[in-house]
Amino acid sequence: MRRLAAIWAVCKRYSHIIFSSALVLFVIISNIMASDKKVYEGRIVFLADKALFPELIAAFSRAESEITCALYMFKTDGADNAPTSILLSALRAASGRRVRVKLVLDIDKKGDLSTEFNTATAKALKSSGAEVYFDDPDRRLHTKMCIIDNYISFIGSHNYTFSALQRNAEVTVRIQSEGIASEGVKYIDELIADINIIEVGGVDE
Repeated sequence: MRRLAAIWAVCKRYSHIIFSSALVLFVIISNIMASDKKVYEGRIVFLADKALFPELIAAFSRAESEITCALYMFKTDGADNAPTSILLSALRAASGRRVRVKLVLDIDKKGDLSTEFNTATAKALKSSGAEVYFDDPDRRLHTKMCIIDNYISFIGSHNYTFSALQRNAEVTVRIQSEGIASEGVKYIDELIADINIIEVGGVDE
C-alpha cells in the first residue's frame, strides 16, 4: 500500500508533465495516421432534396465511358414517368451506347424490401447489358454513390427511390475530382472482389 501511495503521489506531482507528454504523443500519432489519407481538390455542388434527380439524369445522359454505382436501394417499380423509372431508362440507354454500366446493390438473406426492389432493378439493367452485382447478404451495403467517367462523383444520403428523390430531406454532393472518383471506383471494385455472390445473371435468379 505504501508503494502504491508513493507512486500516486509522484503521479499527482508530475501530472501536468505526464498529461502534456501524452497529448504530444497523441498529436504525433494522429499526424502520422492522417498522413496516409489523401486530400483532393475538386468542384463541389450541394444537392438537397429534389435537386439530385436532374443532376443525375444529366450525368447519366452525358456519360461517355463508365457509370459505376454502389447503392442500398434502387426501386424502379413505379410509372414510366416516375423519377426512378427515368433513371433506369437513362442507365439502360447508356448501356445501349456502349457505356460500361456497373452497379453493386444490397441484398439480404432474409429477403427484405431492398432485396425485392433491387432484384427487380437488377434484372431490368442486366437485360440491357449492364453489370450488376449483389453485395454479401451477411452485411448491409448502405452506400449511396455513383461515379461517372472516373471524374464526377455523387455521394450522399439519397437512395434511388421515389421518396428519397421527391419527398425526403436528403443531401448528396456532386464532386468533380479525378482523385475522389478514383477512390470511389476502387472502393466499389473492392466490394465486388470481396463478395461471394456471382454477378446477377438471367431473369430467373
